[in-house]
Amino acid sequence: MSDTNKKDYERYLEQDEETWGEFFRNMSLYWKGLMADVRRDIDETLADINEATADLADYTDDPEMMEMAVTAGRVRTLARVSESAMNAIGKCLNATSAIFNKDQ
Repeated sequence: MSDTNKKDYERYLEQDEETWGEFFRNMSLYWKGLMADVRRDIDETLADINEATADLADYTDDPEMMEMAVTAGRVRTLARVSESAMNAIGKCLNATSAIFNKDQ
């Protein structure tokens, strides 16, 4: 990846860690930046889906439109579950970092 396409938080992946505590601290900082990007993408996607499906109540007799509504619901669910899973990973990284850094 070229430096011009690099996200600011990716610098944490290039750090030379001397201890496990520093490694997990860098991974935690990287994860926070990545999560901010992912949340922004999720929010934009959900806003687009909400806009596209806002008036579907008027089309309950149209099977194609109802299939679109079901698909939109699945995407919403997947987005929220993915966000929750990524938050849990971030909490694990923070906790691991804290344990290793406490011993230093």
